[in-house]
Amino acid sequence: SSPVPSPDPGSFPHCAMGGNCGKEQGPYQPQTYPGVPGRYGHVPYHPGFAPPGSYAAGLPHAGPVYADYPTGGYDPSLAYGACHSSRPSVPSVPSAPPLVEGWPVGGTSGGTSSTARPPTGSSSACRYGVECTDFGEEHRKRFTHPEGILMACQYGAGCYRKNLEHLKQFVHPGDRHYRMGMVHFPTRKGVRVKPQFPTLRDLFNYCDPDESGNISMEEFQDAWHHLCHLPPDIFGTEGNTLEGSPVEAWKSAAGDERSHLTFAQFARWASDVKIKLPVGVDPADAQALRPCRFEYGKRCPCANFKAGASNHMCECGHKSCAHLSDVALMSLEEQEVLTKLKRRALGRASTKLFAPERKPGFSMVTNKEVLAALQKILSDTHKATDNWTRDRGCALHGRHHCDTACIFKHRASVPTGFELTRAERNRNAPLWHVYATTRSAIKQETQSGTGPSLQRFSPLSAFEVPLEEPLDPEVNEWRLLHGSGWEACKGICGSNFRLKLAGTGATWKTPGMESGQPLYGYGVYLAERSTKADEYAEEIHGGLKSDEGCHTMLVCRVVGGLCRVVDTNEFDADDLRRDILDGPYHSVLGDRVVKLGKPYREVVVHDNNQIFPEFILYYKRLGMPD
Repeated sequence: SSPVPSPDPGSFPHCAMGGNCGKEQGPYQPQTYPGVPGRYGHVPYHPGFAPPGSYAAGLPHAGPVYADYPTGGYDPSLAYGACHSSRPSVPSVPSAPPLVEGWPVGGTSGGTSSTARPPTGSSSACRYGVECTDFGEEHRKRFTHPEGILMACQYGAGCYRKNLEHLKQFVHPGDRHYRMGMVHFPTRKGVRVKPQFPTLRDLFNYCDPDESGNISMEEFQDAWHHLCHLPPDIFGTEGNTLEGSPVEAWKSAAGDERSHLTFAQFARWASDVKIKLPVGVDPADAQALRPCRFEYGKRCPCANFKAGASNHMCECGHKSCAHLSDVALMSLEEQEVLTKLKRRALGRASTKLFAPERKPGFSMVTNKEVLAALQKILSDTHKATDNWTRDRGCALHGRHHCDTACIFKHRASVPTGFELTRAERNRNAPLWHVYATTRSAIKQETQSGTGPSLQRFSPLSAFEVPLEEPLDPEVNEWRLLHGSGWEACKGICGSNFRLKLAGTGATWKTPGMESGQPLYGYGVYLAERSTKADEYAEEIHGGLKSDEGCHTMLVCRVVGGLCRVVDTNEFDADDLRRDILDGPYHSVLGDRVVKLGKPYREVVVHDNNQIFPEFILYYKRLGMPD
């Protein structure tokens, strides 16, 4: 609904979610909380009376108008309707403007609760708000209650209740709605229920209320504050707590290039600062057994999750979030060791599982079946006709040295085929582990039942390669191609793609400009056809003598997840980026073939952790003029 007009700048409708509200739009009164630099929240208020439906529709998002506010500092555990226990003299608060014309709501100048009542014949707001435990049909019809906010179960992860009614009325760690701004922590016997985070994944999800799979700097700072309130033993034997400030921690985790963090990046930062919480995601095997970890006196004997009456409830009576594989309970360091061993065994195709570890680098591909599969990718994805685009450049001046008219008049020749001369396999185990963790996290998101359903796509280049882990179609995992110079390919295999360099490569640029404007915005562009990727490859000068005159191309494993399909020219690049970073999507599929009749489709990824550069192909262009 549209923002409610305010009679003066100091009078606003106040959001009841307080510091846990993740919304920025609307006429809410901003307040900087002590100790949280730059974190804008909202003044929390105590429930007064509100018009019917105001919980859901009276404000730009759910929330009643509150009559007065509590005193005290910022407490990250507070949520919807929460107040501090001590309430001395309440200062005067300007009344909020009416949500319904002619119907005043809000507090008086003394801070006492409003005595305004809804019009005759309509239901009023329950005085207990979100903490109401009367779920009877008659009570719910008579009084309105906040929508979209559930109460946290006081027993948390140790709750033994198995019935669906309890799960509808209360949320537990690991539940979909156990997220900031969507859960209220009540007071029981004078003690406030505190958030619980059994794993890093639970903490990340809590601070990702829009379920985008990314957290912003503000949401990261919320996670930082929650970690500060956890017991010291989660920091290992040292018993330390987090040092520095949340701003310094964000710089350490995100660097200068990122505006958001994925779960894999968050887990890496947590590992670097010695946080010992289990990861909560199994990067080793998506099909691994997930035994039930619930214990109440004795552990549940369930050996693997199997959906029962609800997709989120196992036949054993415990929720999906209580079922974790052995690997998911490991720390990130332990998972990395396991991943290295697995990759080494697959790469060598031998029983030398515990051979001395090799440093990250490259292995020459000598297996004939693997080489044949890589040649098949080059050959079967080659486009013989209608295969020229502006990015291939001018036959006279090359790329970026003349205007568009000259390029179209003197089109550079397109190879008639490609011949693989040799290939190198990337054995960067840390990079692979981050990729595998990201893949597992995205798979959890796509199977959560929220947002758009996953539509499977199969790019032309999504071939299987012998001795390598099979691609996972349930998360749209593909092999895609990326052409570049020999040294650039080596660098990408070492530290992955650098998003800040997007548009500085072979993307078409106005003559004299250092970077161009990519079609679908800045990101990593990957192709399903070798002909398209070859447009950006460069001839090798230097290196091995046998490589002279060859070109290089990367074969990358890519997690597409939920694809934002763009098949027309009617789109905004900034909107696409927001759909990825703040929305449910994980990649952009630019399909300019079906409706626009253009030569190629491309995939754009905004998180380089969704990419693992697997092979470097050294190849010759065929059918080119001297």
